[in-house]
Amino acid sequence: MTNKSRQIGFTIFMAAYSLYHAVLGKNVMIVSPSERQSMHVMEMVMAFWNTLPGKPPVEEMTKKNIIFNKLNGWVRSFPNSPNTVRGFTTHILFKDEFAHFLNGTDRAIEEALGPSMTDDAEEWVVSTPFGENNRYYEIWNKDTRYDKHLINFRECDKDEKTMRDKCPDPLAFEQEYENTFDRKSVV
Repeated sequence: MTNKSRQIGFTIFMAAYSLYHAVLGKNVMIVSPSERQSMHVMEMVMAFWNTLPGKPPVEEMTKKNIIFNKLNGWVRSFPNSPNTVRGFTTHILFKDEFAHFLNGTDRAIEEALGPSMTDDAEEWVVSTPFGENNRYYEIWNKDTRYDKHLINFRECDKDEKTMRDKCPDPLAFEQEYENTFDRKSVV
């Protein structure tokens, strides 16, 4: 589980990691809060794919997936919809920006995806915080099953003044860059 600042390159990592493991025969699912975000991740996967020398054969490539072998070896990127993520078996699951799965869809996605994971599946729960009324907050603060990693923008050689200029509202800055859950408590 990762609590991360914005603009640290995690989506780039997620795309590269997903493609690497799919080429090696793993099934990788990425679920993002919206269709636009899920397609953005796949654009990055495809960008990495285009740089690979000696590409393995692809059975299918679309804006939403790249499939090397229908049984094993694919990356599929979905928007946050419990109905569309069912029916797959995955070795690696990314819940991308999980705190932003709104209106109870965070719990519905967990219920839909749980049976999709193999017994030895990797589950990545990744997000910037978004208040305290969501499953991501509960997992970060109460669930001991996950290894937890906090990545602050300062660890990624980002200039604080530049980051503050991008997000001048102090409360929003606390959430987006300082990994803070409760914006109301920041004064």
